[in-house]
Amino acid sequence: MNSQPPSNPQESTEVRVARIGLISAIAVAICGLLGTLITVLGTAISGYFSSQAVRDPVLIPIQATQTAEALGLKPALSPVVSKEAGAIQPGVVLVQNRLVLPVRIVIAGALQGEVPAQSDATFILVSSPSRLDWEVVKETTSSGRGLGDVMSGSVENVAAGQVVEITRLAGDQEFFYPRITNHLGVECEVIVNKGWESENITSAVVPENSEGVGLGYFKLFTNSNVTLICDGKEYWWGLQPQETSSDGFYEDIDPESGLLELTLDGQD
Repeated sequence: MNSQPPSNPQESTEVRVARIGLISAIAVAICGLLGTLITVLGTAISGYFSSQAVRDPVLIPIQATQTAEALGLKPALSPVVSKEAGAIQPGVVLVQNRLVLPVRIVIAGALQGEVPAQSDATFILVSSPSRLDWEVVKETTSSGRGLGDVMSGSVENVAAGQVVEITRLAGDQEFFYPRITNHLGVECEVIVNKGWESENITSAVVPENSEGVGLGYFKLFTNSNVTLICDGKEYWWGLQPQETSSDGFYEDIDPESGLLELTLDGQD
């Protein structure tokens, strides 16, 4: 008969504890590795879609399908330029849009539709006088990201037969619309009013060797600038905080539409 020496209980317990500790350490290491892989994968996926949104210069106007409640219109700004027009059909108001983007029209709290860029349209006044609110329809990237600052206004006590003219002046705030031509062989990121309180990082790019890329309306100040970052280099028009003097572009802005044509050829 084969006989075995009696086992040592203390040694068995120590072996079990060691095994459990080893298994726990392995489990923790595996969980940590999986967590790291998930984080890296999530960051890569997020970065990919973010870069696609930033690098997609396709601009898609929003359609007027929202209700007046969904618009969330804020209290009215000061009236835009308006005048009487004796030849207009009774019971309607004529809206003249001088801007290079459509404007959405709300009368007496009800959404009426849009006036296309640089076009006229008439709207029926159910009651006269009425309040007319308008808001620029932003350009967007294909990911739905709006471009530019919010630009809106209102006119109180609009009467039948009246003309409402919408220009780059919304209340007391002026706006401008930079349209950029890029003759460089690289794409350029765009920042408007860089370094100032009103800085707007547009989250869009001007493609290489492109013509007339519009990026929406932005607030205009005496120290405004348009800055392009192209392959690590900066090019700009207007005034940045570190400058002591610069040629502004105010005089080059269209007084009605706010359009500002800018061309980058690498020598600006």
